[in-house]
Amino acid sequence: MAPVQIFRTKNGRNNGLMACCPFERGVAIGEFTGLITKGLEGMDVMQAEAEQRYQIYQGREGNYTRFVNHSCRPNSQFQRFVWMGTQRIILVSRGIEAGQEITVDYSDAYWRNLPKTCLCQESCCRFKDRERGMQRIETATASPAS
Repeated sequence: MAPVQIFRTKNGRNNGLMACCPFERGVAIGEFTGLITKGLEGMDVMQAEAEQRYQIYQGREGNYTRFVNHSCRPNSQFQRFVWMGTQRIILVSRGIEAGQEITVDYSDAYWRNLPKTCLCQESCCRFKDRERGMQRIETATASPAS
């Protein structure tokens, strides 16, 4: 198992994954595992690439990588590759210090398909106005017809 620790975040993101030692750029942190599904909507799932139609649902099936939170300024990334005819996904460091939370960008497709608010609190957050925008849309569609 990788030198990581699951911890409780303080800003409402539930659990997170912390590096217990430095991870140099390009080092694999772990394999992204879970239940392979398709057609799930409104749930936390990793979407396959556009030409493939499957999802990975980690829920209780996944390993410690399921605790990696989103950030619009991530310090790791998912890399896909084929090994012995099977597509695999690993979490790879972009350079992480010991004691730092491990984060990844969940992708625009994730946020487009799930009505959640981004809690990364980065100054470059692409989704920080999402909740206000969603409320405006809901208010506009809920207005009574004249």
